[in-house]
Amino acid sequence: MESPFQPDYKTTTEALYMTITLRLLEELPRLSTLSFAAHPLSPRATRNTPSWVPNYAALLGFTPLIHIGDGKVFDACRGQSKLILKLDHEARGLLLRGISSGLVSHVLPADWARTSAYSNADCALEWLRACQKLQTRHIPPGQSKIEVLWRTLMADTTERSPRIHPAPENYGAHFRQWMTDVLVEGVMTATPRRQRSGLRRLLSAMDELLEQHGNLPCLPTRQDIEACFVRNFLSISSAEKLHDGQGVFLFQSAFKEVSPK
Repeated sequence: MESPFQPDYKTTTEALYMTITLRLLEELPRLSTLSFAAHPLSPRATRNTPSWVPNYAALLGFTPLIHIGDGKVFDACRGQSKLILKLDHEARGLLLRGISSGLVSHVLPADWARTSAYSNADCALEWLRACQKLQTRHIPPGQSKIEVLWRTLMADTTERSPRIHPAPENYGAHFRQWMTDVLVEGVMTATPRRQRSGLRRLLSAMDELLEQHGNLPCLPTRQDIEACFVRNFLSISSAEKLHDGQGVFLFQSAFKEVSPK
């Protein structure tokens, strides 16, 4: 079988990566093909390539979206068959056909050292707060802002076969429990001095979200946070040494103190 690439040992790494990516997009002109370049476990090897060109020297460490969802994970056009990608071989660039809905004015540097943002309490709380700034015109009919969040985080598809897209409604309840566990874990692992202030900020944020969105099946409540914190604290082994002052408070609403045995 003839190779689609002719070896050129004088070419640069950047040029080779771009050639490979353009060839992939020729065969699979879908947005999901770009998921090869979208994972934080594959830091960029060079800054001389566009953001849509992956670093092929790095381990994937994940399943690219092109491999799941039967090609429908990035199907935001709801079944439109027209190709949205166009390759400019002379400029070695990529053009997208679409509608301008906003402008990216600032991008924060990527934190490649964070290998598990999905289990980070600070990130989780920021995701919930970001929902408060989401404009209503960008929300699909019949969905809440929180539902938009959890469907986006999981690419709106199930992981195991048979994969389902869009994801079932009951995934919202799983998201609520997962978010509760992550937020409480962030408080539990803080130093004793920061536990109280961290818990107050967390409960205040939950109250703000409840006031804005109402009682949603997928949104953690103050009661969820309180119950999870108490459950986690009481599950600590009595043989485990606690820091001075750790766990001597629970919640003002509970009107009780619990001290380590």
